[in-house]
Amino acid sequence: PIGIFRLIGHSYFPDHTIKICIDVFVVILLVLYIADIKMIVSTLLLFVISVLIFSIGESNGMWGRNGLLSLIFLAQFIAYIFHYYGIGRSLNRNRVQFSLQAIAAVYTLAAISKISTSGINWLIDSPNLALQVLKSFSYEYITTGDVSYKVAGLSQANWIIQHPLLTKTLLGGSLISEAFSFLILINKKWAFFYGLLLLSMHIGIKVFMDIFVRTISLPVVAFCIDPFYLAIVLIMAC
Repeated sequence: PIGIFRLIGHSYFPDHTIKICIDVFVVILLVLYIADIKMIVSTLLLFVISVLIFSIGESNGMWGRNGLLSLIFLAQFIAYIFHYYGIGRSLNRNRVQFSLQAIAAVYTLAAISKISTSGINWLIDSPNLALQVLKSFSYEYITTGDVSYKVAGLSQANWIIQHPLLTKTLLGGSLISEAFSFLILINKKWAFFYGLLLLSMHIGIKVFMDIFVRTISLPVVAFCIDPFYLAIVLIMAC
């Protein structure tokens, strides 16, 4: 049992009918969310349901690292509660800023975890990353049967072993990027450029390790880079 199921037990798993009902209910909530209707209710329920669903998956060994999605719904729920009771600044600012705080918290905790668990060995032993690379690509090879994953894994692992200094530099840069992620809270310009840096880090992880955590990188795209807003600005400028 992982997460909430350590408190409420993990023997209950919904049957097919209940799963369909939950799916329909979540779709309705997402429509309300996108339409900006009943946001206090929709964000709270999306937070609660997502925690339950993601906890079921993780309790069965499906490590999706989905916690940030739930946290963003909670952050936006708090923003709407503040607006309802007239607390704090404008709603338009808070529902984005609180989400950015959640994103910054996740990256900061990741950096703290690395430092507290491994310390300076995170950099000294970084060539051992080759083992993780082999594991990631081998998982894809075993899952799909595609030999190209096995070949790519061996190639990337050999590259890491042959370039230990560059590997340490890249991992050190990623650690620093995570540790200073709070800079996205300064203003929208900082959020945009630092969001590009974090996205570049995720792309690098995808290239070298075949790992792309969508549930973390996509919120960075949505709230830091905000491509839809940029598209509207460019259209209006033209």
